[in-house]
Amino acid sequence: MRELSPTLAVYFAEAAYEIKKKVDGRYATPSLEFLNEDFDFDFNNVAQGVSGTFIEHLFGHKTGFALVGTGIPRGRYDGHTVIALRGTDNKRDAITDGNCGF
Repeated sequence: MRELSPTLAVYFAEAAYEIKKKVDGRYATPSLEFLNEDFDFDFNNVAQGVSGTFIEHLFGHKTGFALVGTGIPRGRYDGHTVIALRGTDNKRDAITDGNCGF
């Protein structure tokens, strides 16, 4: 894989948190706009998950957890794929972290 610049790495990290929820029915953020110069994203397949207590599972409170970008054809990252995962961001995530291994 071609090395990502620190700037691209930061934008991927920001985008992983920005995809938690859609805005006006779509994922549109400054980070994604910047990344679209080099990568294509399939927003129909954003990896989602449920974190928190069993109540969150009952109500299906899903949020975006991972973003997959594929290098645009004939671009600098043609043939490369980047997967950006978000970490703990709120109380629900912290509860899930605490439940790991139990």
